[in-house]
Amino acid sequence: MLGFQEGNDEPIKIAEILKRMTDKEDIIISEMQIMPSLDSSPIYNFYNGKKMKEFSKTAFRHKFGKLDSVYGFFLLPLEINSINCFVAITTETILTKGKYFSQVIVTNYCLKYHLQDFNKIREMNGTFKVLDSQVVEDESISFQISKRVR
Repeated sequence: MLGFQEGNDEPIKIAEILKRMTDKEDIIISEMQIMPSLDSSPIYNFYNGKKMKEFSKTAFRHKFGKLDSVYGFFLLPLEINSINCFVAITTETILTKGKYFSQVIVTNYCLKYHLQDFNKIREMNGTFKVLDSQVVEDESISFQISKRVR
């Protein structure tokens, strides 16, 4: 079993990584947070939750020590490999003497595809075929089963 953050790299790179790691007929089971079709609140709720704020602060402090900072979250549209998606970005803005400093540090980012695009990406180079995909009730998490076909 292998775990990695598929949403943290562009799709062609991920496809090449998966191709190198698998043989023909191998099955990949993936889980990914995706962009719901109608309601983006599950994404906002996740990134504005206590655990993501703690994660952001930990990443920030690992690099910058005990500087004061303020958490930020942005969900921006993005086109990558001719696919429209979103990128979720967490940040810490450095504070000095209670005032904002002009430096914003990115502490995390993750691509957020729509379900049909997540499936299309898996099949984009012809190496894998999506056998099935399911989403949770709020459509924010996809579980995908694909097979290496060549």
